[in-house]
Amino acid sequence: MGQFADLRRFFKPRSVAFIGATEDVSKFGGRCVELLVEFGYRGRIYPVNPKRSEIFGHKCYPSLSDLPEAPDHVGIVLPSAGVLPALEECVRKGVPFATVYSAGFGETGTPEGRELQARAVEIARRGGLRFMGPNCNGLVNFVDNFAFTSTAAIRPPRARTGDLGVVSQSGGAGQIGVMWRAQQAGLGVSYQVSCGNDADLDLLDYMHFMVESEETKAVLAIAEHLADGDRLRALARRAHELDKPILMVKVGRTEAGSRMAASHTGSVTGADAVFDAALRQMGIIRVDDTSELYEAAMLLRGGRRPGGWGACSTSISGGNLVMLADLGAREGLTFPGYNDATQAKLREYLPGFSATSNPTDLTSVAIGKKDTLASVVHIMGEDPAIDTVIPLITFSPAADIRAVADVAAASSKPFAILWPGKCSDDPSLTPASLVAEGHAVYRDALPCVKAVGSAMRYAEFRRRRGRIAPARP
Repeated sequence: MGQFADLRRFFKPRSVAFIGATEDVSKFGGRCVELLVEFGYRGRIYPVNPKRSEIFGHKCYPSLSDLPEAPDHVGIVLPSAGVLPALEECVRKGVPFATVYSAGFGETGTPEGRELQARAVEIARRGGLRFMGPNCNGLVNFVDNFAFTSTAAIRPPRARTGDLGVVSQSGGAGQIGVMWRAQQAGLGVSYQVSCGNDADLDLLDYMHFMVESEETKAVLAIAEHLADGDRLRALARRAHELDKPILMVKVGRTEAGSRMAASHTGSVTGADAVFDAALRQMGIIRVDDTSELYEAAMLLRGGRRPGGWGACSTSISGGNLVMLADLGAREGLTFPGYNDATQAKLREYLPGFSATSNPTDLTSVAIGKKDTLASVVHIMGEDPAIDTVIPLITFSPAADIRAVADVAAASSKPFAILWPGKCSDDPSLTPASLVAEGHAVYRDALPCVKAVGSAMRYAEFRRRRGRIAPARP
């Protein structure tokens, strides 16, 4: 699509250079080059530093012009005064992409900083160079072993490659608050970007690459500002064509948050009510916190969409079910009654129950009875009024937990497994291990029902797509 940059060589360069490289890992440039090598990048690496002959086993060059080729991607970590000459050198060398980590530009809020940023953009645009930043923390490509960042969040042991794209103008919020936390929960990431001031390439360019990527099933974004509504709409349309959910935290909702965004990346955040309505109209899922991004994506990445708002749940813990029902109702979930056929099947497992309500309290009758929970979950999920199934596990043996997971994997309906307890006989079986296998597993009721609500709203939007849009009065 012409509205977005082609970033294939940006994310997967055949060769990279780093201006300001050093072996001193107490410095930003040292950490970036060390991680680039440590992460297993297989392309050609050209450190650039006139004071060094070799860095981390790679020949070091005094300047970019001395390199034997034009690298696909150049990292620049220099004092702000040195960035413009470095960009000019990139243009002369024919470099297509650069990442400017250096601060001291538009985020300062000063006329000098804004002017420096405008001049950087002018140099790049005139010379056919595209760049990320300035004032950014780079990117991680888990698919192709390319790390161009300083974050300690990717230190060994190496997290597995996954199917979530993460993009943020902030470094810490995206790399720690979303990427690392998602990995701790058992999820995997395909690509992660921390893009800073968005002076040239912007958040939407990176999101478009992730939407088009075969390795990515959902895109998680933290936005301080989005300047181009037409491009955002085009991105949302393309994401829906591919059924790849976009989930977003939009910061700067309050006066205090707006002030902080302005001092952080120089962002003017805009009217929150307008932004909220726009995202709703585009089918972009807006959430309130970084944890909600990956918690909702945990369910949405599976590709099974709820057919409506009907949910069911069952457990041996009636109190947990009451709480789940209360919280679910706040999110718009309904718990419809089962039909006669479902009731009859359930009575085979719950003798003495004349009628079975939803949520379904198994009580102590089910304790110690192998496969009861999984069998009941399967029966409930077959009921036509049920759109999403929420099994609630407390302390159970591995065989019972695995049986529930098998039912979830075989169903055409989405399952959100709520598991506040643990496996009673196998400590290696954890919520994170089930998530790594592809299941959506939650430790607490509120994140669970919020994720289910997000999935239901997304599915409802997709059902409405294609209807005639209202005309402007």
